[in-house]
Amino acid sequence: MTSFDERGADDLWSKLSRTVRKRFTQLATLDSRKPGQKARVLLAMMDAIDDGGPTSAAAQKLIWADFSDDAVSRQVKDLVQLVEGNNIGAVEYNLVARAGLLIDLQLIPPATYKVVQQMESSHGSASGASELPVCGRFPHETRCACTIPCGRALKEVSLSEIRPGFFIGPIQAAYLDADLRARGVTHVLNLSGTSYHERDFITYCCVDLTDTADGNLRGALPACLRFIHQALGSAGSGSEGGNDGSGCLGGSMNQRGRGGGVLVHCLAGKSRSASVCAAWLMVSECLSAEDAITAVHAAHPRADPNDGFRRALCRFQSEQEQQKRQKQRQPPGS
Repeated sequence: MTSFDERGADDLWSKLSRTVRKRFTQLATLDSRKPGQKARVLLAMMDAIDDGGPTSAAAQKLIWADFSDDAVSRQVKDLVQLVEGNNIGAVEYNLVARAGLLIDLQLIPPATYKVVQQMESSHGSASGASELPVCGRFPHETRCACTIPCGRALKEVSLSEIRPGFFIGPIQAAYLDADLRARGVTHVLNLSGTSYHERDFITYCCVDLTDTADGNLRGALPACLRFIHQALGSAGSGSEGGNDGSGCLGGSMNQRGRGGGVLVHCLAGKSRSASVCAAWLMVSECLSAEDAITAVHAAHPRADPNDGFRRALCRFQSEQEQQKRQKQRQPPGS
């Protein structure tokens, strides 16, 4: 059993419940696909907290149980630390990731997250499920020739929100027009090396980066980080120095910036996109490479940079630390 007294103040849970209900109720009501399923699990978590508190039997199973699974155990460990730190935004992202794990690993009854058939039929068009194109890559085509048929992929993928307005996903996430609009995504960073029909409401940036241990991640970062900075506006501090990786902004992304939202994707949403997203957190929040990768993984459990990219991020961290020391040695006003 998890002791609530060790997990934070009552107001964290009450504020979390209000925030989650405001952000996810409509999605839970209208969407029969994976994003809607995760939203329904989140609302079930909030119901358990509101009804019996964060240590009730229902809350223990939905929020704290590790089910003897390594991935879930890591998630719970992270959650404990986030609650102790009273970080409501980070707790929310952690529970979104947990909802996906509970569904994917079939650790909770499907009735918890499956939408009833009546709701599917009455709201199908609103959720966008009935409006999905035959091929998301080339919506004008009448047949799909993608390796993973879009008819299946578009029902399973979703956008994972690492920080407000900062999303990661596989290439198919860039085809979810309704979700992109609903979540305020205005920019897409394409690291997949694959072309597709570009939507007229999105600004795109394509950066070549091979997913190999010797892939030139460091060389790709300036263009990637500038684009993300431009997309998010003032998320973090107002400094312009770190938007290309030349320094740490030293801010926080618990609130959305004045810009739009940005989706970073590669092919599978696993290595290249996760590495670039981690680099952005290193620059925007002065996180270490390890902490940045952990933060990305908490929101997007599929994230797993290859070994070469992990080493490159560690070297990038050393560069950031050296630049910080150099700035500290500069006389005031120089």
